[in-house]
Formats: sequence, C-alpha cells, structure tokens
Amino acid sequence: MDGVEERVKERGRKEGGLMIPVFCVVEQVEGGGGMVADMEGREEHAEFVLVRKDILFTQLVETALLALGYSHSSAAQAQGKWDVEGGKEDG
Repeated sequence: MDGVEERVKERGRKEGGLMIPVFCVVEQVEGGGGMVADMEGREEHAEFVLVRKDILFTQLVETALLALGYSHSSAAQAQGKWDVEGGKEDG
C-alpha cells in the first residue's frame, strides 16, 4: 500500500468510516464551455478526496470539486464522468 492509500484510509477511520476515497482528475475544456478541436481537455488537478459514503452519484462531481476547493458556482456548473469497476457513467 502506498502513502496516499494509507493517508486516505487513516482519514476515513478518523471520520468513523463514513467517508470513501474518490480519485479525481479535473480537466478544463478550453473555449468557454465549447469542446476543444481535438476533443481533449487540459489536466488541471488530480488527487484523492474523501466524500461521504451516502452521497448520490448525481452529487458526486459537485461534491468532489467542492472538496478540492473549487467555488460553489464552478462545481455546480461542472459536468463529469466517473469510472466504477471498469464501467463508465455520465454525471
């Protein structure tokens, strides 16, 4: 187990096991909301955050962005995807 996994598990224990680790990669799409010509965003931020284990999938993107320190307005307007057990879902 690497240092990141150990820290995430320790933080989860401190919260009484109510938190789960989520690895986030935040990309910003260039051009004020339009798609980039080559359909790729620019990686801006990548790290683990802890979210409550009872969070709804529909709230996951916003909750993770808030945990990373993004503003409420940025988090509320964001679109995202998540990968669970190898399957992709839109959020």
